[in-house]
Amino acid sequence: MQSSIVHKLLALLNVVSEAQKPMTFSEIVDKTGLNKSTIHRLLSIGVEERMLRSDSHKKVYMLGPRVFDLVRNAHDRYDIQTIALAEMLRLHELLDVNVTIGVPSGTEVVYLRVIEARQSLGAVQRPGMREPIHCSASGKALLAYTQDAAVHLLLKGYDFKRYTDRTVTTAEGFEMSSRLFVSMALAKITAKSMSISSGYQRQSSTI
Repeated sequence: MQSSIVHKLLALLNVVSEAQKPMTFSEIVDKTGLNKSTIHRLLSIGVEERMLRSDSHKKVYMLGPRVFDLVRNAHDRYDIQTIALAEMLRLHELLDVNVTIGVPSGTEVVYLRVIEARQSLGAVQRPGMREPIHCSASGKALLAYTQDAAVHLLLKGYDFKRYTDRTVTTAEGFEMSSRLFVSMALAKITAKSMSISSGYQRQSSTI
């Protein structure tokens, strides 16, 4: 019985989390397919445990602060460098290029780890180094997979400083070059993967 309640509560939380806005009692009943008495009980438990938050004035429910505490605690336990290392080494072996892992920091990219190509390819990023998002490969890759609304907000009023004659100096040009950059990079990786798998069936890599 207890397990059934837990499963139903998790199902309810999933429904609320996937909604585009706070949900009314009737909307939750419709989406979950559970009867009203069960929903009343689950909502009461959810609010008491701070998994849900209710707005008594608008009579709606949304995720509560405890959910965000759990997400934050889980996120803090992940070491992105450890998680990414195996894939970085695979790409390095596959393409023999500089492979970096960087994270966004405002309008810059901060590099956490760098694996250098066996043959020098010129300037190399270093761990802790920062670069503007508009003139770095990592910046283009990161923003290419960021929602458009967030990109527009980030680039609003952004100073596209020119460093070379190839530097993109407009928001429109940067967004276009970001998507083109990622498409070309993926095509190159795919081509390399196919050439390897044609000779070594079990050495094929899929990204």
